[in-house]
This record gives sequence, C-alpha cells and structure tokens, in this order.
Amino acid sequence: TARRPVDPSFADEMPQAPVRPFMAISRHELAEAVASTSSRSAPGPDHMRWPW
Repeated sequence: TARRPVDPSFADEMPQAPVRPFMAISRHELAEAVASTSSRSAPGPDHMRWPW
C-alpha cells in the first residue's frame, strides 16, 4: 500500500446524525437468541458451512 498522508479533518464538516434511543439487551436475551443458531453454518443465502 502507498504511504500517503491522511487528513481526517473532513469528518469534522460532516453533519452528525441525531442520537436514537436504543432498547437495552440483556445477557439472557442474547444467550437465548444465540442458542437457537447453528454453530456450523454461516448466515446468508448461500448456505455455505464454515468447514466446507
């Protein structure tokens, strides 16, 4: 990769999106959602499993 100087100041001029409320997720809710997923497949339309 080329080593070019980067000027991140352009981000200061970008409009900020308003903060939206976010409902808290409990560990129980997360564990319940993850427990119902497969550990041997990837999400997506290709249904390709990780071990091939």
